[in-house]
Amino acid sequence: MPQKTTSARINTRRGKFEVIVVEDAALSFRNGKSPWKNEIMPIDQIFKDYKKGLRASANELKEVFGTTNPYEIGKRIVAEGELLLSVETLRRLIDERRKQIASLVSKVSLDPSSGMPIPQLRIEQAMAQVPISIEPFKDAEEQLKRVLSAIRPILPLKVKESIMEVQFAPRDVQAGLKALEELGEIRKRVDGKDGEVTVSLAVPELLRSRIAERLSKKFGAAVKITYK
Repeated sequence: MPQKTTSARINTRRGKFEVIVVEDAALSFRNGKSPWKNEIMPIDQIFKDYKKGLRASANELKEVFGTTNPYEIGKRIVAEGELLLSVETLRRLIDERRKQIASLVSKVSLDPSSGMPIPQLRIEQAMAQVPISIEPFKDAEEQLKRVLSAIRPILPLKVKESIMEVQFAPRDVQAGLKALEELGEIRKRVDGKDGEVTVSLAVPELLRSRIAERLSKKFGAAVKITYK
């Protein structure tokens, strides 16, 4: 059976650039499940518009990507750009992510009346009853807060919280605050005299280590994390 191909594209200051890729292999690389292989790109060309057959010039590639190597550019486009997936693949990814989120909700929450964990199936049923979009390329932890808010009106639940104190260096404040808003509830913010910002963040207790690892990976040694 021939491999299914699709396109990946990225928008830059010089417009759109496209590559043709093997869908499953590109998706596996994009999700961090396998390393980059040049075979992901069956056509070693960078296009401005694949459907029209318009190829990007060497000058454009050098200016935007710093290289004319099609595989190096293709790797960056697949990793950072938009991967156009078939409807069937997209539905499968959304369903997988929905189940991951439901499992996460089940682990961090309790039924407030009984104090018992809430079964994953019950959470999935509640998610199906509310208008909420699941993003297949965004981690479950980053979507947990939004899902909890959406299902609470129809499924009462209690989450045991922990407070993290997170300090960002001046250069990381904007990106750091955006990340925290997705991961938990900002309870307090203190602006330092040198531009640093310290935030008190409420997160599910069972996830605080995972969230700390995520922040450390993203911001490196510049981010300081303590627990209350």
